[in-house]
Amino acid sequence: MGVLIIVFLILLSGGLLYATVFGRGFEESLPATCASVVMILLLAGFCNILAAGVWIILAAAAVLTGVCVVLNCRKHSWKSTVSGLFTPGFVIFTVLFAVLAFCNRGKLVHEMDAFSHWADVVKSMTIRNSFATDAAALTEFPSYPPGISLFQYLYERIGTILCPSAEFNEGWLYHAYQVFLAAFCMPVFAKCRHKDGLGNLIGAVCVFLAPFFLYYNTYDSLMVDSLIGILSGCGMAYLILSEPDDSVMNANVLAAVAMLCLVKDAWKRAGRRENVQVQLEHRRRSRGGGPETGLGTGTGDLRRGEKFFRSV
Repeated sequence: MGVLIIVFLILLSGGLLYATVFGRGFEESLPATCASVVMILLLAGFCNILAAGVWIILAAAAVLTGVCVVLNCRKHSWKSTVSGLFTPGFVIFTVLFAVLAFCNRGKLVHEMDAFSHWADVVKSMTIRNSFATDAAALTEFPSYPPGISLFQYLYERIGTILCPSAEFNEGWLYHAYQVFLAAFCMPVFAKCRHKDGLGNLIGAVCVFLAPFFLYYNTYDSLMVDSLIGILSGCGMAYLILSEPDDSVMNANVLAAVAMLCLVKDAWKRAGRRENVQVQLEHRRRSRGGGPETGLGTGTGDLRRGEKFFRSV
């Protein structure tokens, strides 16, 4: 619970900044805030201080909150800031955040692709506090960009900060993925008003059911296929629905484009495997032996993949 509260407060600090400085709603800040979290961790990883990147994010959120409090006190602008922060979009996102936390509590990874990469890479990053491209990581697809994995790593790293002896929490992987996806959908609620309660509810249901047209398993998967579609669609929607000189929405377009580049190496053939069996054999031996492991798509392969993933 503490991890989820801290993550929510990080996202809230971005909304407070937008409400204080730009006079915009909480929901319009979410894409840029999530993208900023990923970019900070990416730069920290480049500098080989990935674990410190989480502390940088926590410090930045605290500093932003303090600066906004000071600005509002000096300008006596609390009324406009509060109205910009606690919008219908804020209510929708908060309820969704809590519902997703409940639904993903105790959830376990159950997909072959998650065992071979999408969950495995986050576990490797959490254990080693370095990118999957580290030779010691021995991940199966080290060439994949770490976009969504870094956002998931934020959850896991905060968890180890709060409780160093805590086990790797697979449910947080799903919650982070779903919150990241929802964050980029939220700006569509910028024009909602509190008095239109029923309309807001219907709109929220329609928006969050829309990903099922892209992938039927959107909210029960760690694969990024539907996320790529959401990022693309939301980026185009921002352009269509906003004015050309709207700097806030332009920043969200930039965030969507940046995350598209960091979510998956779409410029390469998806799923290309190079020397996979050699890498898996190396990983098997480094983890203490056992039967040779080859990851396929059958039921037996899925069970072996699950056992292999949880062997650390």
